[in-house]
Amino acid sequence: FQSGQYADSVKAFSSLISGYPQSTYLPEAMYWQGNAYFALQKYKEAAAVEDRLTRQYPNSTRTPDALLSLASAQTAQHPRRKFDPHFTAEAVPEN
Repeated sequence: FQSGQYADSVKAFSSLISGYPQSTYLPEAMYWQGNAYFALQKYKEAAAVEDRLTRQYPNSTRTPDALLSLASAQTAQHPRRKFDPHFTAEAVPEN
């Protein structure tokens, strides 16, 4: 992951997660897999992994970070709309 090989990181973490389902390092692997997906701009996949981590391991030390990553991935999936000053002027008239 640190070398920027995000696609390879996703595969490596997937292998770790499926190969060692009882590992105490599973939340850590899931967190970094989610970050690798995010770096690849695969926000839906990133959100899914981080959501699963928070639900399966609510007491993990990675859960707070995963919640922030989840929010970032969800936000990235739905970019903000452009500001429309005309609509705002109608919605909030000047006195």
